[in-house]
Amino acid sequence: MTKSFTAAEIAKHDTHEDCWIIVRKKVYDVTRFLDDHPGGGEVIVEQGGADSTNAFEGVGHSEQAKRDLEKYYIGDLAEEESAPPLPMPLLPPPRRRNLLADSPSCWCQSSSVPPPRCFTFCRSNRLPSRKSIEIFFEKYND
Repeated sequence: MTKSFTAAEIAKHDTHEDCWIIVRKKVYDVTRFLDDHPGGGEVIVEQGGADSTNAFEGVGHSEQAKRDLEKYYIGDLAEEESAPPLPMPLLPPPRRRNLLADSPSCWCQSSSVPPPRCFTFCRSNRLPSRKSIEIFFEKYND
C-alpha cells in the first residue's frame, strides 16, 4: 500500500537538510538530489514543502529528468489534502556559467583572481569540483 502524506506533513520538509516536493500529486524526498541538481539545489528548496508541479513542468525538464524523479518517490498527497500548485516563479532560475567549457588546463588562468587564492582550487592543474567553483566565484567575483 502506498503511503499518503497530508499537505501539513509535507510543509515541514522545506529546508536544504530535509526537502520534499509534490509533483502531480506524488510526494518526493529530493534531499539527496539537491547538491546534484544542474540548476542548483536552492531552486528546489524554494519549492520545498509544497506543490511544485508548475515549476517542475514549466522549466521543460527532459523525459530522463522525469524518470529520474521517480527514484525519490515516497508516497502520494492525501486525496482530501490536494492543494493547488504554487504558481510558476516569475523569474527564471539563475543562469549558470559553464566554467569548464573551452577552459585552459587551469581554469583560473582566464580569471582576474590572483593565483594564491586560486591555488587552493587548482592544485596540480586538476579541475576543481563544480561546487568548489561555485563557492569560489560567489566569494571572489561579482
